[in-house]
Amino acid sequence: MIEKSFIDTNIFIYAFENNDSPKKVEAIKTITKENSYHITSVQVLNEFISATTKKKLLSKKQSIEVALMIKEEFEIVPLNHTVFEKAMEIYGGKKILVSLWDSLIIASALVNKCTKEYSEDMQHEFPIDGLIILNPFLLQ
Repeated sequence: MIEKSFIDTNIFIYAFENNDSPKKVEAIKTITKENSYHITSVQVLNEFISATTKKKLLSKKQSIEVALMIKEEFEIVPLNHTVFEKAMEIYGGKKILVSLWDSLIIASALVNKCTKEYSEDMQHEFPIDGLIILNPFLLQ
């Protein structure tokens, strides 16, 4: 059975950084996992470019090239009114305390029927509405 999962920004940042850290190795394993169908969002691509250029991990040109490469390899889902409404439900709710931006990430995963979301920024193994958030760097 193929698992549908959402990849958050930080996983891509580690996967494409210019070193061979253990997190890079694990990030690459996560995004190339067999029997998985990975999606991400326009928001993630924008965050990737912003973070990698701001932190000088990649040049602006490299960041854009990688984002365009990700766009070719993954399904990229849009931020639309359905995602926005779900994000506001999450952000304003009591199930989970997350930032507005993380609410949009979780909503994108839920609206697109993912069962897993890979992120380093959120609580590991937190379940929300049929989605489980996993930190791949804690999976061993």
